[in-house]
Amino acid sequence: MPTIYEILSKSSTIQCTSQAQKVEYTVAMELQSQLHGAADIGHSTSLDAPKGSVRIAVVPEKSKWKSIHPSLDGSKDWMLARVRDGQGIELLASRPHLLYMLFCHVVEDWKALDIREFANGKIAYPAFPNLRPVYDLFLTQHARTVRAFDRSRYFKELARLGFSHAEVNGLAFPVPFEQGPKGELLHRFYTYCPALDQFVSSKLTKGYYDEDYLQANLNYLKTNAEEAERYGLTP
Repeated sequence: MPTIYEILSKSSTIQCTSQAQKVEYTVAMELQSQLHGAADIGHSTSLDAPKGSVRIAVVPEKSKWKSIHPSLDGSKDWMLARVRDGQGIELLASRPHLLYMLFCHVVEDWKALDIREFANGKIAYPAFPNLRPVYDLFLTQHARTVRAFDRSRYFKELARLGFSHAEVNGLAFPVPFEQGPKGELLHRFYTYCPALDQFVSSKLTKGYYDEDYLQANLNYLKTNAEEAERYGLTP
């Protein structure tokens, strides 16, 4: 019998379900790249996967879970890969951040599994409802300026590992704007966990920070948020 990846590699169509879920299109484009552009990306609201297609969907509505698979517990998050007889491949998840993790399971961990293992749906449940980085050293803290650090790749790895959230409030500069009195080092610690006044002006701080400095920090924060949403992570 063929493996799940062999069936996947023969797909001619990749169907996303919701235009609001950016992660669906991220998965679709990565899958299309693996297929060397041989599959077209489309959109339909149905959860069905006709033969020769891959259905990609985030299904947050608990009312739909039992109709997808009778064993899905309405109180737990889940990931499901299924290939029903005579149909295409379904890659479904209850929350956005789980969809990319499921995709990675299929193309990495499960790729050599017999297609029969997926006939009734292969379901995985995350160990924790949320997985959040705390003091993300490389993305927003001290190590964000290390040579050759790839932010986009880092977000991709967070999603691959199943993280649900991503820190986004980092400075665009190696050091903060503040200098402080001679001999005082506290200002150096403003480089981690920066607050709102490092991104926008208020009545309290207007004129204190250079506008270009604030805008650069805000742009950095927005880029981080956009990257997070591409992979279904909550910024």
